Parts: sequence; structure tokens; C-alpha cells
Amino acid sequence: MHGGAANALSGRTVVNVPGWPVVFELNEGETYRLQRTAGKRSIERVIRVIGIKEFWEPDYEPITAPAARFAGRT
Repeated sequence: MHGGAANALSGRTVVNVPGWPVVFELNEGETYRLQRTAGKRSIERVIRVIGIKEFWEPDYEPITAPAARFAGRT
């Protein structure tokens, strides 16, 4: 693989394009071996999901906010 490559041990690679962040999926208990190289330096980490906590956050911003108008909602 090229510089900045990542190898999945259990997880699934979704996007691995050089120069962009790696996007991967993990289920609870799965691991992902992430390898990144920049110049002559490289780093390797094993990432493991130890738990998942769902939460919901309401959107209190009114529909007339400027960002909503840009999104086509008025």
C-alpha cells in the first residue's frame, strides 16, 4: 500500500485515499490497525471500540436561521 495506508484486522475500510483521512467502520470489540506515513516518519496505532453510547441532541436553531436558508429551507 502507499504512504498513509491502513490495514483492517476486523474492521472494514470505507475510504483510504492518500492525503485524506481514513474512514473505517468498527463494531463493538473489533479492532483496526491504522498506519500513517508523512515524509520519513510513520505511526501505527491499533484502534478498538470498547463501547457505544447512543444519544440524541435536539436542534433548537429556528428554521429561519441563515444556514437553513442556504440549505433550501425558508
